[in-house]
Amino acid sequence: IYQKKHVIYKVTLCYQEAIEPKEQKTLIRTLSKRLGIPSECQFLIEGECVQITAKGTGKLAGILKMCEMCGWERDEIAFFGDSDNDAEAMEAIPCSVAAGGSSERAKKAASYVVGEP
Repeated sequence: IYQKKHVIYKVTLCYQEAIEPKEQKTLIRTLSKRLGIPSECQFLIEGECVQITAKGTGKLAGILKMCEMCGWERDEIAFFGDSDNDAEAMEAIPCSVAAGGSSERAKKAASYVVGEP
């Protein structure tokens, strides 16, 4: 994840099949050991994808930095998402929207869900 000259903030690995919950801890340990991933990183496993990010980075951190740079408040923006990795930002932004086909975690975190049957 870390190199001398560059820092990688996010890596996404996709497998052919969904990763079963009982296999997730073993996969995280194996990836951490084989790839030399530092403990400061966090893992999000959703379906067949594994996202590895540096702690303190992510969508919410980017949104908050943009708000700071532009002088915006959280209640002046909207956030749209559909995945578990959007939930943190959805919980923090007062106007957050998930589509009906979103993950259950995203729909629960969103202020609004659109397109539900």
